[in-house]
Amino acid sequence: MKITGILIILSLLVACGGEVSTKKTDTVAPSAITVRTVKSTSVDAPLEIILTGNFMAESSAALSAEAPGIVAATPVRIGDFVSKGAPVLELSKQSAQLRLREAEAREREFAALLKQAEARLGAGLAGRLESVPEVLAAKATLESAQAEQRLLEIEDRRAANLLKTGDVSRASADRANANFAMAAARTAGAARQYEATLNQARQSSGSLDGARAALDTARAQTGLARKALADTTIRAPFAGYVSARSTAPGEFVNDQSKFITLDRIDPLKLQIQVPESEAARIKPGLKVRATVQAYPGQTFIGNVAAVNMSVSPASRSFLIEARFDNSKLLLKPGMFADVRIDLGTSEARVAVPPNALELDNRTDSNRVWTIEKGLAHLNLVEVASRSAQEVQIRRGLSPNATVIVSDRAKLFDGAPVQEK
Repeated sequence: MKITGILIILSLLVACGGEVSTKKTDTVAPSAITVRTVKSTSVDAPLEIILTGNFMAESSAALSAEAPGIVAATPVRIGDFVSKGAPVLELSKQSAQLRLREAEAREREFAALLKQAEARLGAGLAGRLESVPEVLAAKATLESAQAEQRLLEIEDRRAANLLKTGDVSRASADRANANFAMAAARTAGAARQYEATLNQARQSSGSLDGARAALDTARAQTGLARKALADTTIRAPFAGYVSARSTAPGEFVNDQSKFITLDRIDPLKLQIQVPESEAARIKPGLKVRATVQAYPGQTFIGNVAAVNMSVSPASRSFLIEARFDNSKLLLKPGMFADVRIDLGTSEARVAVPPNALELDNRTDSNRVWTIEKGLAHLNLVEVASRSAQEVQIRRGLSPNATVIVSDRAKLFDGAPVQEK
């Protein structure tokens, strides 16, 4: 039935004067797109981790006073360089000077009391009471009385024995016994006098020790007063630059006031937050390259100096510090830096000009067009690094490829192209 219908339609067309064409229509081939090209090159590039960081002072100190006082002078301004030990603030000295004079007077008073105590006891005899003249005299008296007592005791015993044999009279024996008793009494009195003299010497020695202790205390108070006077001049703990000053002459400051900030900026340290995925590759000594907006085109070289062993649970990163020579004082604390950490090894990459790279915003991918056998081909690539001069590709492109750098908007995969 279908064939019969087709024949009827053809007959009608012929009858109406129509003509059926049986010739095959020719397909028109698209014209080739003229493009400019370059050759990709192979480069041996160092392995780097690209991050950001902030420069900070090597040391920073917010200075305060040891004691409260009135500001008398501020000899430094923001931006001034000060050497270690140089004065940066002066407080009023009047009260400190008066306290020092009072302490020195008290020290002189106790020194005089010590001399008096030494004169009473004998200089240098403290702790050697047996050598005190009064004690020596009392001891000599006691020893003499003891010797006399021993002799008279012997006479008393002899007289008593002779009385038994009838060789001496009762009167002689009684006289010998009385002499012995008086000698014993004299010995007891001498012993009491010796103890009294020794106790007096002990008391004098105690007074001497007390005088010496009082003098030591007075000397300590004088030392504290001298320190308080010296502390009215606040000095730089290290050489550096004044980055803040928040006080002026006439103001009252206490020991909690932070009135001057001093920064050591040579060398300067760069703090960098590194993702925890890079922990195995980061170690002290690695070379660090940094650039800052203030000096476009200039690269500063430093080295990793410290690696924090703890990873922040919040950011999943850890902190490292790199140190940079800043003898020319170009870098300043607080500057933001783009950072490249050189891992000490290299890898083969393919380099192309920046105008060869195309970003597909729909897929957030990087693409490069190449020519193979006169046809355009789209290549998805992984970019390792980029600069104003070249783009380095880690994967997706071969060295010595013919890369298209113009008229990419006209291209489609498989389009015929020709080089200019």
